[in-house]
Amino acid sequence: MTLAEIELDVYRRLDYADAPPTSVSNRVRSYINQRHVQIVSADRMRALRYGSMTLNSVADQAEYPLTAATVKRVTRITDTDNEFELAAVTQEWYRQQFPDPPSETGTPGYWVSFGVAAPAQPVTIALAPTPAAVVAYRVEYERTIPPLALPTDVPLLPADFHDLLCLYGRLDEYEYKSDDRWQTLMAQVQDRLSQLRAFVENHNTFKAHAVPLGRPHHSRLGPWFPAGA
Repeated sequence: MTLAEIELDVYRRLDYADAPPTSVSNRVRSYINQRHVQIVSADRMRALRYGSMTLNSVADQAEYPLTAATVKRVTRITDTDNEFELAAVTQEWYRQQFPDPPSETGTPGYWVSFGVAAPAQPVTIALAPTPAAVVAYRVEYERTIPPLALPTDVPLLPADFHDLLCLYGRLDEYEYKSDDRWQTLMAQVQDRLSQLRAFVENHNTFKAHAVPLGRPHHSRLGPWFPAGA
């Protein structure tokens, strides 16, 4: 469901006009956005916030700012050209091992993230050693939760559970109006929320699998020192 469809469902079930006064439409949209963030930001809903993107390195460039509007924090980086996962390191380790990034180039085996996304402040990652050539990477990340503002905007929830925002819209309006029907509706909301949690936690698409993170299975010392030597 789009934002427009969710709002229309709320209006009609509350027996409001399809185009209610601005004060009402603003209030209902605020309910929907607050509940959307509340649901998706919950720890058990983390899988709903996962996303991925392709990043192509640039020769002799160590740092790469990512899109602030999309990326909240990076979780994993994979070298898709050479088929191995880079190891995440701390900023302290990176500074100690690569005090002068431009002076050491090669095939990156490590990555470090600088900060968590904030308004107008993108997440920046550094690859180490500094890439010596163009390489394609898959960057996996936890996305920010965008506000639902345009009529065509769609929630981050699975499609089968968009109705949860419709229920919450009515629930919050009942509470605002001191309408006792909110108590009855609350049971329905909690039931749908439980179903959503079960769907996310038991569906293979959203399951989190522990992957042992070791050092990359490649040598950073050049062709004269192959991995395992």
